[in-house]
Amino acid sequence: MLILVLLGSALVNEDIHPARQDAWIALLLGFLAAFPFLMVYRRIQRIFHGASLFEVAFLAFGKIAGTVVVALYTLFFTHLAVMMVSRFIVFAHMTTLGYTPGIWLALSICGLAGWLASQGIQRFSRASVMLFLLVALEMVALLLLSIEKMEFGRILPVFEAQPAVLADEAFSFFAAPFTQTVVFLCVFHGIPDRSERCRVWRIGAVVGAAIVVVNLVRVAMVLGGEIMGSLHYSTFLSSSVIGMDSVLQRVEVILSHAFFLSLFVKVAIFLRASWQGCGRLFPKWNVRTTAIALSMLVAIAAAAVGGSVVLMNDLFYAYRLYCLPFQVLLPLIIWIRGEFILRKQRKQAPVA
Repeated sequence: MLILVLLGSALVNEDIHPARQDAWIALLLGFLAAFPFLMVYRRIQRIFHGASLFEVAFLAFGKIAGTVVVALYTLFFTHLAVMMVSRFIVFAHMTTLGYTPGIWLALSICGLAGWLASQGIQRFSRASVMLFLLVALEMVALLLLSIEKMEFGRILPVFEAQPAVLADEAFSFFAAPFTQTVVFLCVFHGIPDRSERCRVWRIGAVVGAAIVVVNLVRVAMVLGGEIMGSLHYSTFLSSSVIGMDSVLQRVEVILSHAFFLSLFVKVAIFLRASWQGCGRLFPKWNVRTTAIALSMLVAIAAAAVGGSVVLMNDLFYAYRLYCLPFQVLLPLIIWIRGEFILRKQRKQAPVA
């Protein structure tokens, strides 16, 4: 699930790469900057014994402040779901589904993602495993089919991008997708084994980052830095230049399928987190009715803002700033508060 979320963010949300052929270096820098915060998320779950983020908010801040934090996170996760669905609409209109109405695309992905999110966490996990295997096979197939078009010289010179440009793109990768994994504080509480909860953060993040790095290197060797720095969805474009004389005439269809599956799981996870937040705020509301209403709201809002790639870019650059309180500041405060609570409990524990 964690790997699919990283893939869905890095591929479907792909913008122009200002760092050009050095985009893979920017991604590594973004991952290195985000990794300590991933360990903070892991530590939060360990301190609070795997409790959900919304339960942790009440434990760390009390009833009143905790309610405010839960409400803010619920709005944040809902907004992220809207952004992701609207991104998919723009991606579909610019690539393979240019004449499909945005509202139908939004309803389709929200309906499927909502159904998956409504399943129990065990079913959700098993479905994610099958989807990940399918996406992995598609990514491997795309890599093998790209070998003929690769030229090592296109990735040179390394570190050509200015430090400010490299840092700006690294910050984009830091904000999305890596620290967006804070949402898994609402998911991983379903894992009963504490050591397993800690392990999935490391393995999922490292494997997901490695796959995206390999993909960016492949794109640079197929297209070159100039195209990566001037056109959107360079990963998709890199697949469209692969010519085949066999049955598979449109290789980009394979990549579109992988994109959809990755984003599908990510939207489902954020919808599930939003439902949990609504459930904590309004415990008397019917869960199924709330889920349906929230999915419809996300679909309608995504269709309303998903018609312009310029608007999507503006929203993303604004998001890079207002995401920091939710993905960086509040988790740090919760972690520090949790350490104080843990130390206090140890001091009050009776000595055997």
